[in-house]
Amino acid sequence: MKINPNIFDHKIKKEQQRLAELSQQLGQSHPSAALFQEGLEALSTALEEVHVLSEELTAQHSQLQVAQSILLKEHQQYFELFNLAPDGYIVTDPQGIIQQVNLTAASLLNRRQNFLIRKPLSVLIAPSEQKHFYNLLKNLRQGKSQQNTCLHLKPYGGQHLCASFTITVVHNYQSQITGFRWLFRDLTTQQRTIIALEKSQKRYTTLAAAVPVGIFRADVEGNCIYVNERWCQISGLTPEAAHRNGWFQGLHPDDRERVSTQWTQFVLQSHSFQLEFRFQHPDGKVTWVYGQAIPEENTEAGISSYVGSITDITDLKQAQDLIKYNALHDPLTNLPNRTLLLDRLDLNINKANRHQNYSYAVLFLDLDRFKVINDSLGHSVGDQLLIALAQRLKTHLRSIDLVTRLGGDEFVILLEDINDPAIVIHIVERILADSQTPFIIHGHEIFTSLSVGIVLGTRDYHQATDLIRDADIAMYRAKTQEHNSYKFFDEAMHAQSLNRLNLEIDLRKSLEQEAFTIYYQPIFELTNHRLIGFEALVRWQHPTRGLIFPNNFISVTEETGMIVLLDRWIFYKACQQMAEWKHKFANCFPLKISINLSAKDLSKPDLIQAIDSTLAKTGLDGDSIILEITENILIEDIDQTIDLLAQLASRHIQISIDDFGTGYSSLSYLHKLPVHTLKIDRTFVEKIQTENCQYKVVSTILALSKQLGLTVVAEGIETARQLQQLQQLGCQFGQGYLFSHPLAATDIEATFLQGD
Repeated sequence: MKINPNIFDHKIKKEQQRLAELSQQLGQSHPSAALFQEGLEALSTALEEVHVLSEELTAQHSQLQVAQSILLKEHQQYFELFNLAPDGYIVTDPQGIIQQVNLTAASLLNRRQNFLIRKPLSVLIAPSEQKHFYNLLKNLRQGKSQQNTCLHLKPYGGQHLCASFTITVVHNYQSQITGFRWLFRDLTTQQRTIIALEKSQKRYTTLAAAVPVGIFRADVEGNCIYVNERWCQISGLTPEAAHRNGWFQGLHPDDRERVSTQWTQFVLQSHSFQLEFRFQHPDGKVTWVYGQAIPEENTEAGISSYVGSITDITDLKQAQDLIKYNALHDPLTNLPNRTLLLDRLDLNINKANRHQNYSYAVLFLDLDRFKVINDSLGHSVGDQLLIALAQRLKTHLRSIDLVTRLGGDEFVILLEDINDPAIVIHIVERILADSQTPFIIHGHEIFTSLSVGIVLGTRDYHQATDLIRDADIAMYRAKTQEHNSYKFFDEAMHAQSLNRLNLEIDLRKSLEQEAFTIYYQPIFELTNHRLIGFEALVRWQHPTRGLIFPNNFISVTEETGMIVLLDRWIFYKACQQMAEWKHKFANCFPLKISINLSAKDLSKPDLIQAIDSTLAKTGLDGDSIILEITENILIEDIDQTIDLLAQLASRHIQISIDDFGTGYSSLSYLHKLPVHTLKIDRTFVEKIQTENCQYKVVSTILALSKQLGLTVVAEGIETARQLQQLQQLGCQFGQGYLFSHPLAATDIEATFLQGD
């Protein structure tokens, strides 16, 4: 029960008044018993009232103590919350004097709470913002609270803090302003983060502008939210157009559907988007790009945007196309090459197998005497001739036909859909007739001819290489007959080609096994038949075919390069044999051994080294050796030849020009070359008669050799009449069946050496 103090005072005063009246009555007269009794009752009532009031006061006091205890606890809780609040809290009076400050604010300001009490808040504001602070204070005094106001505070001994303030005005019960509550939050870290983010954004923007790839951000429809400048350069679209209409509009028409399908699958099924496609610029320029994209963000509604890049691969595509073109075309003539030819042949083979009446033809063309043109006029002229020939060949073909260059001076033509072999003949004869028209290359008028092999494609062919092989075989048959001719392939040619292949295989095995032997043909002085030496002639001891003569296999060794190994084996064995004979039959010496060298031998840089090694191993002196070289070889590179022959001469090795007069004339160089002997070919000797053409040629050679101080050896002397004619002309030396066939070493010893 709550006691009203006014009522309590009224009751006390009323009872006091009654007691005073009773006391006065008792003092004026002798009180009656009734009066006395009334007084006692009044006193008792008053005492009871006092007692009741006393109890009420005691209860109210107890309640007051409880309320004070609760208020104290609430006050303590308030200050705990006040101090533990994560934000700074300052209470000031209307003049801005600090009345209260929480621990967070004191910590941020690096001061003790007690130090800050009764200090002006202005001392904590950065000098640069003092004016702003007082403007705030002015507005607050006008009752205007402030929201999200930034001020920079200056903590003790630290850097300024950037704080966001929410300031409320405090009023009393009479609506008078009694102060302000300053709630603030430290934004320094946040602001630094924002600054760092802005810097990062700036760096990103700079990087996006500098990178060589186009960067874009797009929605699910392909509308671009962001594109960098490089993206615009590559795509040919403006940022506005890309945002308004999407980037699909800039695609090449042939790629639009394919790219749109891929993008839709990427969006709907989360497939990876990695694709090569083309943009077509408004001016028609086409740019190849490699595009890729990934989901950028995932909201509750699903993926809403994508970020990706496009890389300009136009140069790469052009390079790939060039590589592909170069892989399928000859770099000199720009004609298709062997690879493309094989692909087209395979297509025709398959077509012929599917369609019984379909036919085609393959022509293998070889330029006759092309090596002579290269060697005499130079490779640049030779290259230009091949280019001109390639262009000329194309003029004789239909659009469905194909002309290719295999290499060197070899061309292959594929004639498709040929219903009549007469069409093939007509085309070939037209090509051969046109080849008679000279080419004008670098001022040179060059006459050419072609050898052509022809294969008619049938269902019997299953490999493209078989067609080329058979056409090649037919071409070589045409070349052996006459220049500027053609031949159709037949099975007999194939059989001959197989025989040649088997011959080559057997030759390689025989070289490894040294299945060769050397026969020696004596060379005599014609005036007195005195033996002066031998010519070393190789024979092949075949395991099944017996003894094979050089004219049946030397050409194969020359074409395959085996001639070098064979010649060096012959040179070593012949020198070894001569050294042995010189030791056994010293009374027969001096004798010389003539050994043939091929063109490939002379072109080898280690020839001199190989000769020196052989002489050292066999112990034979260089003055016992004559090397026979054809005149064609000598004039191919005259300066190099002179240098090589000089090195041989320094070793006392003599040089003989073999088959003199049958090749290209070397008369203009003969006086420059360190040669010692001329050999007259057997073709002049076998038909020599008085006053005929061969007789005059031999006479001229002998006269020339006499003027140059050279000796002459006549080959192929088989009759006494031939010997007599040569003696009359003054020929010094000779060899042939009239004197002796080539013999094995043992027979040479028995016939020509042991008897002396």
